[in-house]
Amino acid sequence: MDLLTEKTGRLFRKYLIPSLLSAAAVSIFQLVDMVAIGQGVGPDGVAALAIVTPLFGVASFLGLFIGIGGSVHMGIAGGEGNREKYYANFTVSLILMSASSLLLWAGFSLFSEPVYLFFGANERLLPLVKEYGNWIIGCFPAFFFSIYMGCIVRADGAPDVALWAVMVSGLFNVCGDYLLVFPLKVGTGMAGAAIATVLGNAIQVVIYIGYFISRKCDLRLVKPNHWLRGIKKVIAAGISAGFVDIAYISLTILLNNQVMKYGGEAAMAVFGVAYTCISTFQRVYDGVGQAAQPIISTNYGGKQYSRIFELLRYSIIAEIILSAASALTGILFPKQVTTLFMETTPELLRLAPSIIRPVFVSVLFAGIGHFAVYYLQSIMKSALATVIAMLRGIVLTGILVILLPCIMGLRGIWDGLILAEFFTMLLAIYYFYRTSKQLSGYGQATTAEDHAGETALMQSKEGVIITIAREHGSCGKQIGRIVAQRLGIPFYDKDMAALAAQESGLDREFMSNMDTDLAQHLHSLYRSTTVIRQAVRAQYQIIRKIADCGSCVIVGRAADYVLRDDKNIVRIFIYAPKDYRVEQVMEIYGDSRDEAERNIRRSDAARSSYYQAVSDRIWGDMGNYELMVDSSIGIHASADVICKYVEKRTGNA
Repeated sequence: MDLLTEKTGRLFRKYLIPSLLSAAAVSIFQLVDMVAIGQGVGPDGVAALAIVTPLFGVASFLGLFIGIGGSVHMGIAGGEGNREKYYANFTVSLILMSASSLLLWAGFSLFSEPVYLFFGANERLLPLVKEYGNWIIGCFPAFFFSIYMGCIVRADGAPDVALWAVMVSGLFNVCGDYLLVFPLKVGTGMAGAAIATVLGNAIQVVIYIGYFISRKCDLRLVKPNHWLRGIKKVIAAGISAGFVDIAYISLTILLNNQVMKYGGEAAMAVFGVAYTCISTFQRVYDGVGQAAQPIISTNYGGKQYSRIFELLRYSIIAEIILSAASALTGILFPKQVTTLFMETTPELLRLAPSIIRPVFVSVLFAGIGHFAVYYLQSIMKSALATVIAMLRGIVLTGILVILLPCIMGLRGIWDGLILAEFFTMLLAIYYFYRTSKQLSGYGQATTAEDHAGETALMQSKEGVIITIAREHGSCGKQIGRIVAQRLGIPFYDKDMAALAAQESGLDREFMSNMDTDLAQHLHSLYRSTTVIRQAVRAQYQIIRKIADCGSCVIVGRAADYVLRDDKNIVRIFIYAPKDYRVEQVMEIYGDSRDEAERNIRRSDAARSSYYQAVSDRIWGDMGNYELMVDSSIGIHASADVICKYVEKRTGNA
């Protein structure tokens, strides 16, 4: 399956169907619990379940936060072909997951009742909330690890195992809800539904453990060389996913408290039905984004902008169809939806249209906003994606849900949801338009350089390979070029980007900016790892091919690490005092002093991040290099130092 050449419509369908099935399977836990509790316990049970819902958000937060953080770096290491690093990233994430789950488990267990009250429980609902919630909290690790292990199993190349685990556990949950809420009723039925959900998640964990101990699994536990650095990397890569779940948890708690304040238990019961439905719909909308994301990100890297426009069109059409179908069920059949989920009373049937309909109207606008987050991340617009996610997740929605009820009462909550989704949709459409114009401009602005022919590898004599890492403003590139000229060997700097682009089919400019734009890439790596892994792998391959051609000078791109096992390598780091570097940047680039200082900080931070991300080592640490050169002695004097060292190293002095 070639993401750059196969027909976009066919690709989209191949990715969309399993993605939607997975989203639907994940949703079954909450839906089935809601139906079983609504029919077996009644409206108060539904209201209690809605209050406990943030607990699932907490489990999702921790599982995705660490699972995605670990899987991102496992993917990068796998793309490099570095199995030890792959195993080390898995080990670090597993230990971090274990420690974090124990802390959260203990904290929620000790303070469960204050937590329930904070979530919106009152005296009447608290017993039912505790009956359900205590089982969930008591078995929190099963929820944490089912989500975490799903991320890791997918990263290990077994997405089918993850899908089957979710589907089997969902089927078990359906059967368990029926048995433990009705014929074998446990407690009021709340405990029975909770036990069924716990066992469903436990079955997922058992299936994943079975995979881990099978021969198909390529995961191993090893002792990482840098524990703290590994933990920081996992946290950095997973933090974006964490923000999304924190926003969801915060919004759910806010809505619960506002509905209880302005509507009471009956309104909370009906809202619980509505919110469970829209949470399910949102997972389906996310399924469209998850299906399109790897295809769009790969084509963005390959500069195939016309294919991106096609995928954008398919995705928007899919979101519109799904949003309209979802919204119409509640708009046309509010009482039937309520009756499906619980035993109703005249009061509930009276309230249902006034709550179900406006909440489902908000769903009509939600699909576009959800997809925008995935799309913007796929084309490396992570800041815009974060704006969309936070606006619809908590910022805009939270403000409206707090302010409008002060004027309009309970109706203000529903209008706040509608307005938040509508304005987010408008902003998303604006970003679609703006980014499409930018991508069209990129396509039309293809320079003669892009068509001027391929950059070729240069054959050289056998001998030493000199890798140069350098601080911004230290003139390392100029020094490297002089060294290459004096020794009569090829010099590679930006040429590597062109060669790697030819190797991978990705855009030359994209490859060239890999180390300067890394902070932006890392921000969105949890949604778009495919193209990054492809780019890093291409750079590795081309550096090795360059080395195979003979003696040369290579500047940047963590070449010292890529060629770490080569016996003929000389690893050099060029640095200089800050004032010297500022003066050089001002002279070379025409920057003001403030601009020069800012660009030095930004460039050095990006180079350091790239080096650490691909090598798990510290950029500039003298232990990684054979020769450290202070270039403030002068460009030619620095080149003299390097050439003399190389001569002595090779025995040609």
